[in-house]
Amino acid sequence: SAIKLQNQVLFSSEDLTPTDLENLKLVGGENNGDVQIQLYEDNLIKLNITNSKPQLLVVNENYFEEWKADLNGREIKMLPAYGFMRALIIPTGGGVLTMHYTPKYLLDAFLFSGLGTIVLLLAIISLGILEIKRKHLPDPSPTPH
Repeated sequence: SAIKLQNQVLFSSEDLTPTDLENLKLVGGENNGDVQIQLYEDNLIKLNITNSKPQLLVVNENYFEEWKADLNGREIKMLPAYGFMRALIIPTGGGVLTMHYTPKYLLDAFLFSGLGTIVLLLAIISLGILEIKRKHLPDPSPTPH
């Protein structure tokens, strides 16, 4: 019998853990769910999903590790389908799937910015304390008689 390619999703074995392989075995072969877009923005996508058995959802969006997903508030793993698209295993019942993008460098920028602000504030406070002490110390220059 011929393989129907429209019912197939290709994954690289390098991208799948043994747990991923076991979870993929639970996925049903035919579509028995419904997906509706709730919100679609550059860095945030929300989908309402209903399904009566585990399903594989392939999203026609580029896969990047910085994209994270959660289903009803619980983190859910994204897999690279076809090497470049996002795929998620949706358990029975579905719910609200949220996918959000947070670049790695953005978190680093916030960290360095915060540390820089703290160092700057400490320097300003230290200079202020030194200035106050200087004003309250007696003048070391000799007074003329």
